[in-house]
Amino acid sequence: MQWAQLNVHKVADDYEAPEDVEAIRYAIENMGDYKLKTGEDYLLYKTATIAERRQKVLELKIRVKLSRTNIMDSCITKRTKFGLFCYIDL
Repeated sequence: MQWAQLNVHKVADDYEAPEDVEAIRYAIENMGDYKLKTGEDYLLYKTATIAERRQKVLELKIRVKLSRTNIMDSCITKRTKFGLFCYIDL
C-alpha cells in the first residue's frame, strides 16, 4: 500500500522544472564561450617575462638551500644533544 501511495506522487522521468529550464537557457545565452575565453568580462592575466621567471627560480633555489641548511643544522644539533655520532673510517 505504501509503494502505491509513493508511486502516485512520483515525478515523471522526463520532467524538467521550469525554473531549471529558464536558468539553463539564460546561462547558455549569457556565458559566452568560456573555453575560448571570448566573454566580454574575461580578463587576461599578466604573463611573466623571462627575467621575472629567472628571478623566481633563483629565489626558489635560495629557499631550498636555506631549508636544507636548516634541516642539517637541526640534525647536527640533535645528534650533538643525544650523542649520536657515527664515525666511519674509509
